[in-house]
Amino acid sequence: MARISARPGISADVQKVLTLYQAGRLAEAVAIISGLKPDKRDTNTHLLFGRIYTEARLWAAAEQAYRAVLATERHNAVAAVGLASILNTFGRGAETLKVTTPFAVNPACGPEVLYEHAEAQRSLGLLEASLETSLRIVKLAPDSAVAEHNVAARLGDLRRYADAQAAAERAFAKGSDAPETWLVYGRALQGQDLYEQAEAAYSRALVGPRPCLDAHLDLAQSIWMRTGDAKAASQRLDAAIAARPDQPLLAHFKSKLLDHTGDKAGAYQVLVSTIRSSPESTVTLELQAADAALALGDLDAARFHIERVRQVAPEDSNLLRAACDLHLALGQGAEAVSAAERLYQRLPMDRSVLARLATAWRMTGDDRYDPLYDYGQFVKSFDLEAPDHWTDLASYLADLATSLEAVHGAVAHPLGQSVRGGSQTLQNLLQSKDPAIAAFFDAIDAPIRQYIAQLGRGRDVLRQANLGGYQVSGAWSVHLRPGGFHTDHVHPKGWLSSAFYVDTPKAAEAGGREGWLKFGQPGIATWPALEAQHWVKPRPGRLVLFPSYMWHGTVPFTSKDRRLSIAFDLVPDRPRR
Repeated sequence: MARISARPGISADVQKVLTLYQAGRLAEAVAIISGLKPDKRDTNTHLLFGRIYTEARLWAAAEQAYRAVLATERHNAVAAVGLASILNTFGRGAETLKVTTPFAVNPACGPEVLYEHAEAQRSLGLLEASLETSLRIVKLAPDSAVAEHNVAARLGDLRRYADAQAAAERAFAKGSDAPETWLVYGRALQGQDLYEQAEAAYSRALVGPRPCLDAHLDLAQSIWMRTGDAKAASQRLDAAIAARPDQPLLAHFKSKLLDHTGDKAGAYQVLVSTIRSSPESTVTLELQAADAALALGDLDAARFHIERVRQVAPEDSNLLRAACDLHLALGQGAEAVSAAERLYQRLPMDRSVLARLATAWRMTGDDRYDPLYDYGQFVKSFDLEAPDHWTDLASYLADLATSLEAVHGAVAHPLGQSVRGGSQTLQNLLQSKDPAIAAFFDAIDAPIRQYIAQLGRGRDVLRQANLGGYQVSGAWSVHLRPGGFHTDHVHPKGWLSSAFYVDTPKAAEAGGREGWLKFGQPGIATWPALEAQHWVKPRPGRLVLFPSYMWHGTVPFTSKDRRLSIAFDLVPDRPRR
C-alpha cells in the first residue's frame, strides 16, 4: 500500500498521531485517534487512521475509516485496497467485489487492487475469473515472482496441477524461494500423485526463519494418504508441535487430522488443551473447537467457544456460520433462520450457506424448503450410452475402471473431504489424456444438456443461474472399500453436482439401501435429528445430477467388493455454438 503522509496544515493532534505511528508507538496513537473526529473531507487523515486501526487489528474502526475516504473520493485506490483487504480477511468476498470491481474494470487498474479482486473471486468460487485476474497482474508485473506464485496458486485451486507446477517453477526462476511457493509447488506435485517429491517440497517450505506452517498439515496429509498410517502422520505433527509450542495453528492441524481419521474426541481435546495453555487463542482455533464440540454433542462447550470469538471478532463470517450451527443443534429454528439469512447475504455463492438456510427452513416448517429441495424436479438419473469406439456399455465401463484405478495413487482419503474408507483422486480428470476417461466427458454431455433444458429458467436460486450451458469445474474419482461411505455434505462452489457409477457393490442389490446415494440428511447436528428424505440406487453406467446445495451422502456397504465412481461439479455457462 502507498505511504501515507500528512498534508500541510494538519491539526496538532493528527500530527502527534502521525509522529507516534512513525515511531512505532501504536497503542499511544490509537489512544489519541479514538477521541478525534476528522472532517469527512479530510481523506488523508482518514487514510492514516485506517492504516493505524488496521495494524492495531481494530477492524471495525479501520473499515469505517476507509469507507469514509471512499464516500468522498470513490476512486481512491489506497482506501479501496485497505478496505478490500479487511473484507477479504473476514470472508466477505461479495462486499469486496463491490469495492474492487469499479477499479478492476479499468484497464489501467493497478496490481494492488487486482490482487484483492482476485482473492475475493477465489473466495466466492469464481476460480476461472480469479485466474484471469491473476494472469492480468503478471502482465502488469512480468518480473514479479509473487504474481507468478499467485497464478500457480489459482491453477492449483482449479486442480490444473501440471500447469500449477510450471507456474511455480517460473516463480522460482524469477527469484522466489518463498516457503509459500514451495507449498504450492508441493500441492501441484501431490496432485499428480508424486507424493515423495511433494513431501520434499513441503519440507523445503518449512526451512528458514519464516517457515510456512501450512506445510505441516500438507506433509502429514501426504503421509496419511500415501500410507494410510494415521499414527505416522500424527507423530509428524506431534514433532512439529513439540518444536514450536508457541504456534497454536499446529494444534488446529493435529485436530483436523484426528477428526478426519476417526478420533473426534481426540480432535477436540487437542484444541481444548491448546486453548487453555495459550494466553490468546486464535479465532480459528476457537471456531474449530466449537465445530468439534458440536460434533460430539457438547452444546455448552460449543457455546463457550463461540462467545469467546464473539468478543474479539463479532463480524467474522465463520462466527456467524458457527452460531447458525449451534442454533440448529439446539433446535432454535427461528434463530438459525436469522443467522443463516444474514450469512447468505454475505456469501450468496457459498452453497454450504444455502444448505444451512434450507435446513433452518425445514426445521421451522417454512414453505420455502420444499421447492428448494424438490427431489422429483431436481434429482435426475440417466443411464449412459456407450461412447464412440466402444461396442457396448459393459466393455466401456471395464476399460474406464482400469483407467481410474491407475490414477488412484493414494491408499487413504484426503483430509477435509467426505470420503471415509477409501481413496479419492486429487488430479482433475478433465486434464486426463487417457482415452476412456476423456470419452467420459463426451458421453455425459447429452444427459447434462437434457437436464439443463428440462430445468429451464425460473425465479428460484437454481433456475436463476441457468444460462443454457455449462462448464465442468472439476472432476474426480472415488474408490470406496467395504464399510466405506461419504459423510453428508454439499459442494460449496458448484451449481450442479453429480455421481456416476462405474462399479457398484453387490450389497446395493440386496435391499437395505447399502451403498445407495441419499439426500436431505444434514451434515451438521440438528434437534430434532433430520433424516434422509430421498435415495437413489447406484447402478454401473448410471449418472445422477442434482443441485450442489443439496445435502447428500451414502449409506455404508458391507459386501467385500468396491464402489467405484466419478463425481464432478458444473457451473453455469452460455451454450456452446
